[in-house]
Amino acid sequence: MNVLEVSSLWKTYEGASPYTALEDVSLNVAKGEFVGIMGPSGSGKSTLLNVVSTVDQPSRGTVRVDGVDPHGLGDEKLAEFRRRKMGFVFQDFNLVHTLTVEENIILPLALDGWPAEKSRARAQELARDLGIASILGKRTHEISGGQAQRVAIALAVAANPSLLLADEPTGSLDSASTGQVMHLLSDMNRAGATLLMVTHEPLVASYCSRVLVLQDGRIYLEINRGASQKEFHQRIIDAMNQLGGVEHDIA
Repeated sequence: MNVLEVSSLWKTYEGASPYTALEDVSLNVAKGEFVGIMGPSGSGKSTLLNVVSTVDQPSRGTVRVDGVDPHGLGDEKLAEFRRRKMGFVFQDFNLVHTLTVEENIILPLALDGWPAEKSRARAQELARDLGIASILGKRTHEISGGQAQRVAIALAVAANPSLLLADEPTGSLDSASTGQVMHLLSDMNRAGATLLMVTHEPLVASYCSRVLVLQDGRIYLEINRGASQKEFHQRIIDAMNQLGGVEHDIA
């Protein structure tokens, strides 16, 4: 069963010099998969995530999440669909700094009409699972970057979305926090979560079950993990080098 189906997707930005960011991209993400998107700067990976997440509109082609094309929904239905079907994890965390950690996690549930007691119980459950129970009462400026990303993950999965979208989720973290966050995302995937993640870091991508490499708006290569994460990591680096980049300048 596919959670995400992208069919013949094109994205052209009009203007004095029209620019095609995506050219006939098709991909499926099955339930329980963890798929990474990589590629050089300008390859279209961020555009792909933006179209899937409905931040941007496709020029042609379709996106379906759980069989529904969210781009065909009206504003109210789309907002509800995004809250219930998609979770989002960003590099800059996207937390509300005037709220406590617990209030941040509860916020999307409150917007979706969850009763206060049920919302609080869900926040506490996630906090225990993600190792942030001790900071529920703190405000976001009082916690570390690694803790903030854990809070962002809790917020993203609070409503049990069908698809979790991650855009450079470790981009602003140190190596220790990066490892912790990726282990958490891997644990969530093993527990049944479906993830699509954009990253420029081969090590981060090596936590995925497969990686799609984009070049010039098209899928250039697909790399499947296999049994060894170490070998997978090396194959990702080799693929990036084939595109003329090295690990630190693929963006």
